[in-house]
Order: sequence, then structure tokens, then C-alpha cells
Amino acid sequence: MPVIHRYDEKKKILFVTLKGTFTLAEFKSSMSRISGSPMYPADTNALWDLRSLDFASINVDFWQQLFAIRQQHPEHQAARLAHVIGDDFAFGMMRMYQILASTSKNNLVKQLMVTKSYEQAEEWLQS
Repeated sequence: MPVIHRYDEKKKILFVTLKGTFTLAEFKSSMSRISGSPMYPADTNALWDLRSLDFASINVDFWQQLFAIRQQHPEHQAARLAHVIGDDFAFGMMRMYQILASTSKNNLVKQLMVTKSYEQAEEWLQS
């Protein structure tokens, strides 16, 4: 599955687009790429475009493993994250992620938005 990273220096937003099936190995690689790059300051806000992501194989266990990977990259916990989804099922899955993230031991995400509106997500990240 392609993971596309694009940094808009003017807006100071990292745009990440996911398509198809997303694996934990791909997430780990993506986080290493983001964390290892001097191009993205630790407080860089990110817009994750998940409108073309297949959520069928994602469950609570997937989210917990994803959190374990995120814990390996604590330097980006201050960043705001906006997740743009395309349908109600994806919205429910991302709300589960949001709830689990807010109740995790390490409070992985301080500011997180889940929305169906790309424009709303971008505006929120810049506010």
C-alpha cells in the first residue's frame, strides 16, 4: 500500500496519504521516516488522509500494536493530528482510535481530530 508524505513548509503541515490496506510494518516505517527526518520539526502538525484506506482488517488489537509503535517516537506527541475519513464505518473506527489514544497510559495524542472534511482538518491544524 502506498504511503505518501508531503510537507507544506508554508502551512507547516505534514500531509500523509494512505491507500488500500495499511500494515503495522508500513506504519513503523512511516513513523521512522517522519521522526528521522530533520525536515519535520517535532511539533509539526499532520493531516492523515485516510479516505482511501481499507479499514476492514483494523481492530482493537491493531490499534494497540500501533500505539506500541507510536510510543517509540515520543518526540512528536505535542503535534496536532487530523484524520480525514470517507465514510461512517471509517469514522467509527477512528473514533475507537481516538478513545483508545486518549485513555492510553502515555496519553499518546494530546490533540486529535477525526473528520470527513479535508478543508476542516486543514483549517483546524492551522488554527
